[in-house]
Amino acid sequence: MAASLTIFSLGEAQALSIDFVNHSALDFGKMRMGDVKREVPFDGVDILCRASAGTPGWTLTVRMDHPMTHVNDFSAIIPRENLRWYGIRTTDANNTSLNTTLTSLQRETTVYTGAAGEEETTITLKFELRLPQELKQGVYDTSLSDIIFTLTE
Repeated sequence: MAASLTIFSLGEAQALSIDFVNHSALDFGKMRMGDVKREVPFDGVDILCRASAGTPGWTLTVRMDHPMTHVNDFSAIIPRENLRWYGIRTTDANNTSLNTTLTSLQRETTVYTGAAGEEETTITLKFELRLPQELKQGVYDTSLSDIIFTLTE
């Protein structure tokens, strides 16, 4: 199931939209306390960004407002700073604004800046998870709906 978010610019008739093309959750598989898992998912999360013709440029940002929680005990958490992301590619080879640095989701950060007239671009991200040394065993929610992508002019 693809998630979709459409944001309309104030005072503008142009629309911006985001579609998750190939994943709706991050599957880190089984991990132990203190483990680090990189390069997730193997093929990356493809995010299709679209802008109406004539859009003066746009910016894709990402953040996570709350930590990942245990599915049965919401007091058990994996802190936001333990989940990090980085860009691996974009379909616009001429635009070099993709953030390829491993970056925490704790603060809103720019992923990519679309140039004026750039109407459609797919951006591929990968994620890294560092589990704390002390953590309740069990399943934690890693759905992409908990990661907030914002597309603005």
